[in-house]
Amino acid sequence: MNIIAINGSPRGANGNTFRMLDAIREGAQKVGAEMEIVHLSEIDMRMCIGCFRCWDKEDSREIKCVLKDDVEGVYRKMLKADLWIFGTPVYYDNVTALMKIFQERMVMMHNAELRYAQDKYLHDIAFDIPPIVSLASCDLPGNYNFHVISEYMKKVAMNLKTELVGEIYRCEARLLTWPVESMQFIAKAQRDLWIKAGVELAQLRRLSEPLRKSLNRLLIPAECYIEGASQLAEDTKRKAGQNKADGYGGY
Repeated sequence: MNIIAINGSPRGANGNTFRMLDAIREGAQKVGAEMEIVHLSEIDMRMCIGCFRCWDKEDSREIKCVLKDDVEGVYRKMLKADLWIFGTPVYYDNVTALMKIFQERMVMMHNAELRYAQDKYLHDIAFDIPPIVSLASCDLPGNYNFHVISEYMKKVAMNLKTELVGEIYRCEARLLTWPVESMQFIAKAQRDLWIKAGVELAQLRRLSEPLRKSLNRLLIPAECYIEGASQLAEDTKRKAGQNKADGYGGY
């Protein structure tokens, strides 16, 4: 079993999205699977210019692009994998710009022919794409923060002619790094769930319903989280007034 995860966080290996992916990788490796995490923040990647030169080819299974950067190479790795994971923090209710640029470049996997699926017309795809998983983290409480990403990733799966087999979302993600003993206990329990997710994805290529429900529960009641976040916001204002601001809690 070979899994590839695309990390769309500008923080790369320093963010909560990576914490989730790293735990999933640990679980996958426990059952003998291989999993690579590609940090989009670390590769050379240009924006799609919509020229569609990638469709000018005799062999529909050829991967090519006029933009000579690292993206083609990443796609070739992905096409050898048995499962794809797209991971991103929530930026303004959607995937990050890095992830959107990367997924826009996936047009080179398609071709000009049209197909009809689920009452929609789509550009055909020449490759057999494995199942995909959507993963995201955000600061705010409530899984409604992932609604846009969820619908978007369902459409991505449709475009790719594959199945979205898992959605792993973590709201209140700032709690994962709070240096409070009780929060560290919660963070460990959450990491254990992500490890279990890695095991299931590697063995079954999907998530069981009980684990799916556990993965997406609130870490603490929303009202408690809001109270703590409000105190943090006030502390941020105070530090800013003293020219000592270090970011919104270092999140």
